Parts: sequence; structure tokens; C-alpha cells
Amino acid sequence: MDSIWPYMLPLFTEPRKRIKLLLQLFSSPIAVEVLETIGLAGSISQKDIINTLKHHSNKTIINVLKKLVETGILEESTIRKRSGLRTVWTKQYKLTNLGKWFYTLIVDPSRIPKGELKELATSIYESLGRGMYDVAKYLNYDPIENFRHALYGLAKYLISKNSNMKKKEVLVAGGLSLDHHFKLLSDELQYLRSLLGGDGAIVSTIMSKLKLGPILLTEAACDLWSLKWLIELSESDVTLNNVKLSKDKNIAENVIVNTNNGDELRIYKIVNESRATSPNVNEVNWLNLYDLKAYYSGITFIEIAYKISELAYTSNSPFIYRPTLESMIHNLGLFKKILEKKPILIISKNTYNKLYGKLGISCNDLIGLGAKTLILIISPTRAIVFTRECKRIELKVKEIKIRQLINTINTFTSFFIYYILKGEDYSSSVKKSLIASALTSTKSMPYTFPSTSEVEECNLEVEESVER
Repeated sequence: MDSIWPYMLPLFTEPRKRIKLLLQLFSSPIAVEVLETIGLAGSISQKDIINTLKHHSNKTIINVLKKLVETGILEESTIRKRSGLRTVWTKQYKLTNLGKWFYTLIVDPSRIPKGELKELATSIYESLGRGMYDVAKYLNYDPIENFRHALYGLAKYLISKNSNMKKKEVLVAGGLSLDHHFKLLSDELQYLRSLLGGDGAIVSTIMSKLKLGPILLTEAACDLWSLKWLIELSESDVTLNNVKLSKDKNIAENVIVNTNNGDELRIYKIVNESRATSPNVNEVNWLNLYDLKAYYSGITFIEIAYKISELAYTSNSPFIYRPTLESMIHNLGLFKKILEKKPILIISKNTYNKLYGKLGISCNDLIGLGAKTLILIISPTRAIVFTRECKRIELKVKEIKIRQLINTINTFTSFFIYYILKGEDYSSSVKKSLIASALTSTKSMPYTFPSTSEVEECNLEVEESVER
């Protein structure tokens, strides 16, 4: 089967102009030859065009050039040149933006420089966006729906395309939906929530940068932000064949607000409070997820976490679990069953304090119930490790200035799994992961993560104190 390239052409809305353009360009092969001769490089003189196409008469070439100018394919200009003692006026021709798109239609795309093709793609997407908006308004239809449907089709295509192409090493069960609330004083915007993304998507992104092979297990709503996340993840090393798109759960519409300092802040207007990030246990192909190198779960839906704990226990692979407060409190019995599978627990200080306050469960209780190790994250630079050997190891990164807190625990989790799979012992893995978390906290941009070389080569020291 011949390969297919997604050609897109802007055309006039007026039927007569549109028909005239198509007839003029495709009724004669000479017009196509003229376009090929001019190309994308810039302007070319009438004389050079005639010399190149000398197998056609001068009159024919000049007539074709005139018609291509009339139809908006070519732009004509006249420049003055000195030829000996004489001044000569010569006609120059170059492709218009419309002409450039027709040029891409008649040549092999691989012949077009990528930079030129990128500029053309940008212009056509802008034109397409304006066109989709105008059509939606004409039909009294929400224009955002048009863009959502376009992204939905792209996300479905990419999910199916990359399902069997990439290595699969670590299962990441987590969400694409929003985790953080953003309060505004305005009554009109009081239901907006900041777009900081789901932990599962972020952990998958970091793992892909660490050259691991993450598989993201989640259910994504068809809002613009979730679809954008899926498209970005599909272009990395994240396998998405276990992602389900919930077309009927359009839980949010995208709104963009610019802050006073000029930074763009994307936020959601919540339409439905239910989060579309709960894959049905019975719909997941668990056979595809068996015998991986490691398993990670950080989602609210404890039934999924329990199934993953069984997979990890059966395949004798490490299971790293970041339980949410809701999952522990609302289904304590199932949470205790997960602890019997000997997971490595990662819990933030805030979550632990609320758990202890509501249920009276201490760190030692969690170890006693079966957890192999408990890592209590106090801050981006400080953690306490509780082990089955009744050790309490406090770790602190020295001499670090924290600038932001976003995604530091996701960085810690991703790097911890990375070092565990590289064969490092738990103590070394926690120390290096804490350094990675600390480095993330020093970044001015909240979605900037350190590399392994940064972690290995930095001069940060981890202070350790051990108690029994």
C-alpha cells in the first residue's frame, strides 16, 4: 500500500475563485512545472523561468505566470538592474503563502526543508483554527468542541500507534486529571482550578527522561488538557496502550487567563466534579502488565492498587505505593490487604499527619501491617525511612535553598524507582532520590527536572542519623 501524507490546502470561500484556482493549476502540466521551478527558495526572474522551461514557448510561460498571479499562487514584483550602461527592469516571481501550500502538494515532502515545512504547518494550523471557529459560530456550535474532537482523534491514533512499539518496564497507575485547587477572589471565576496535571502523567514523563519504559494506566477524560497530556506522553517513551479515553466524560472546559506579570496560567472551569481517572478493573488487560520490572501506584482508586499489588507480589517485583488519604480512610480493609503484599510506601508528611489524626495509625503500625519500607517525605530536602528491622533513618540534604515545591515528590518517586532498578540498595536510592527532589525544588520552573548526571555530579551532601 502506498504511504499517505496528510495534505491540507487553504482555499477561497467564494466558489468562482476556488474553481478558477483549481482549474488554472491542474488543467495544464505547465503550471505545475512553473511551481516546481520557482520552489520555496525565494524569488526568481522571468528570464530564468523561461530558460529553465525552454521546451515551452516564451508566450506560453508568460501567459501561465500571469494567470498564477491572478489566482493568488504567485506574487509578482519588478526590480531594476544595471546591465552595462543600461538600466533593465526585470520581473521577479515568488510563491505566496497559498502558493507554498500548493507547492507542497506537487513535490515529495522529504525535499522540503523541515524549517520551511514547520513554518507552513504553523500557518495552516492557524488558518484551520480560524476556519473551525467561524464554522462553529455559523452552526451555533461550541468552537471548543471542534478542537476537542480534533485532539481526541489524534490522541486515539497515537495511543494505538505506540501500543506495541516501546519497551515496557514499569507500570505507572495514576491520573491525568487535576490535583491542585486554585482560589480566585472573583465570583465569576470561583470554580476554576489550576492545570498542574496528574501525578501519574508527571511520573511517567520523568521516567521516560530517565530512559525507563513506563506504561501509563489511567482513564482520561476528553477535556483539552488531558488530551494534550496524552499527545505529549505518546511522543516520549511512555506506553499508552492501557489508557482508556472516556468520550462521555467531558469533565472540564479549558480557559486561559494571563496573570499580571505576563506569565500564562492555564486553568479549568469545572463542569462535573467527578474525575475520569478510574479504569475499570475488569476492562484492563492485566496479562499485558504481568512480569514487569517494577510497579507504581498513586491513584485514589484502591481496587486498582490492590490488583497491582497482587501482580507485583506474584512476579516478585518491587511495588511502590503512594496511597491517598481518601483511599486509606474509606477502604481501610483493602488498604491493609495491600500492605500484606509488602509494598514500599511513600507518604507525605501532610498525608501521614491526617491519617494518624483520623485513624491513629502510626509509622510503626504501617510497617507492622506488612509494608517493607516506609518513606515519609517531610520536605523536598528531608525524609525519614522506617524499615522492618525497626530502624528509623532520618536524611537531610544540606545547604539547599528551596524555590518551589511542585513535583518534588514526583521527582523523588521516579528517581527512587530508577535507582532501585539499577541495583542500588535502598539507602543509596533514597539518598540520591532526595538529592533529585532537592534539585527540583531549586528550579525556577516547576516542570523542570534534573538529569541523573546532575544528581551524581552535584556536591550536595546528605546528612544521616539512624535510630533503633
